[in-house]
Amino acid sequence: MKTLHQCLDALETTIARTKTATHSLTHSLADLFIPSRWTRSTTQSFLNAPSLSERETLTSDFVTSTLSTMSTTGLTSALIAGVISSAFSWPSIPTSHWATRASWYSGLVFALASISASGLCSGSLLRLKCRADRTARTREVMGYRVAGAGRSGGNEWKPRILQPWIWGTPGMLLKLSVLWFLVGLAIEVWVEAGRVGWEWEEERVKIAAFVTLTSAFAGGCYAVAVIGLFYPTIDHSDGARP
Repeated sequence: MKTLHQCLDALETTIARTKTATHSLTHSLADLFIPSRWTRSTTQSFLNAPSLSERETLTSDFVTSTLSTMSTTGLTSALIAGVISSAFSWPSIPTSHWATRASWYSGLVFALASISASGLCSGSLLRLKCRADRTARTREVMGYRVAGAGRSGGNEWKPRILQPWIWGTPGMLLKLSVLWFLVGLAIEVWVEAGRVGWEWEEERVKIAAFVTLTSAFAGGCYAVAVIGLFYPTIDHSDGARP
């Protein structure tokens, strides 16, 4: 009986971890279209910190980290735009499938939009940093006061609905840019393989198979990274915290 109970416990643990992994991947896929929930939870933390000094510190940390994120996102988007632009110089592109070029044009638009959005967000934060009341003003921009909403009946700050979307937009556009470039690349590789009749002796078919295996490996690595990043942010039923 003891062995049976141990097997059942192991099965329950495996099922719970599988649900967690699925939940993490779902959030990552949703993050491609809806900016991360982390922005909202981070905003909530510095809006409602217990003391004024803690609110000031957390607000300054948020501004600094967000500026760094926007700088990295803008630079990465510029690099992706360069990669996509150079791909149009490939000899096979003029005769490629229309879906390949459509995907790459869309990816290029997303990359340029990400650069613009990153610059817009960075400029807004830099203007706020020039104010004497920059931390208080930042909190007013990010949230609003709700009277009587606190746990003890006091005032509570809540993030504005559009703020998570605004600050997550550059990253979302960057992810979509990469996604569309990979979609176009997959179409190009497999269409070229189909033109030679899927004969394994043909180099194009071997290239398509090799690229598919590489993509599967890269996708698996990304899935593991997503699970590792999202797992600590998920509320567990036992309420345990490290």
